[in-house]
Amino acid sequence: MININLATKDDFNFFYEIKKNKDNMYWSGYSKEPSKEKLKDFFYNILNNQDDINKRKIYIIKFKESKCGYLYFDPIDVKNAVISVAILDVFSGNGIGKLAVKNLIDIAFHNGVIKIIAEIREDNIRSKKLFTSIGFIETKEFRLMNIENINKEIKMIQFEKSNN
Repeated sequence: MININLATKDDFNFFYEIKKNKDNMYWSGYSKEPSKEKLKDFFYNILNNQDDINKRKIYIIKFKESKCGYLYFDPIDVKNAVISVAILDVFSGNGIGKLAVKNLIDIAFHNGVIKIIAEIREDNIRSKKLFTSIGFIETKEFRLMNIENINKEIKMIQFEKSNN
């Protein structure tokens, strides 16, 4: 059973644990653990604005009552949004991310969103498979992102899904 719920202050310690997870740091472009205090400020700032339909939301993913990941939902405007997902290593490969993303898409489309975008590192085969398996289409759009921590520029490829 997969559930996604808006994050609460009680979720910060879990959020910190997943953000310092080796895979999450790699795919996010970080070479070392984030500062707990800076991440706490970031997290609480998002929570304080989650009622605003124009602001980022964090959803915590639970599988059989265990917190196992999170989703970001970033509105671009009332009809378009960007989403991303992170799953703890020990839960990876079980379809949890796929189900969680599908749940969030259903919520977004039900609330009037027409297009959802995912930006995926060009070398992240697992995420590409996840998003294409649920109907996302790779576009020709991309952006180059400089990762200062590892002194490397990476290509973020855009995938889209429309509510047709």
